[in-house]
Amino acid sequence: MNDLRVSFPKPCSEKWDEMTPQGCNRHCERCATTIHDLAELTFDEAERLARSGRDLCVRAQIGPGGIVKLKQGYHPNARRLVATFGASVGILAASGQAAAAAPELGAIKGEVVGSCGGIMVSATAADGRIYHAKVGPNGRYKVKRLPAGPYKVTTEVGPESPEASEVIVEAGRTAKLNLDNSINYCVIVGMLKLDDSNG
Repeated sequence: MNDLRVSFPKPCSEKWDEMTPQGCNRHCERCATTIHDLAELTFDEAERLARSGRDLCVRAQIGPGGIVKLKQGYHPNARRLVATFGASVGILAASGQAAAAAPELGAIKGEVVGSCGGIMVSATAADGRIYHAKVGPNGRYKVKRLPAGPYKVTTEVGPESPEASEVIVEAGRTAKLNLDNSINYCVIVGMLKLDDSNG
């Protein structure tokens, strides 16, 4: 059997922990709607929800390979719910468009392993100036318009943030640096959409 592919085209900034509990789900006051927690559903329940044809908001914990955490444990032959990020990537990329960098400025780009977006990457220059970039739902980031020089780069994931990695930015060039988010799952709260490639 094939995996069921889903996407999250409208990630939400509302905080799950601040929503009113509603059984295993939560109630979002801003949207006046129920947010379904996929981690509390079996595959069959999640599939019925995705195929219902309704606009639904969910909380999804997404692990390596885009596998969405469900209630039942892992079984080698079980169907899986797999997140695709194509639709969501365009939204964040469009919002982050900026004018082309001047030739003397550089950038840092890479992937935050273990992240599906929503956190920030910070690059601190030798003079103390800090530059930020948001991590996209595909785990990628790009800090733009950086003067040449050394930078300390870290992800902002709370008090347990990993130590900074160091990188040198050259004028007019993009340095590549992958970071480790050091978590097993990232969390998305937002609309659930069945991928068009599913039958």
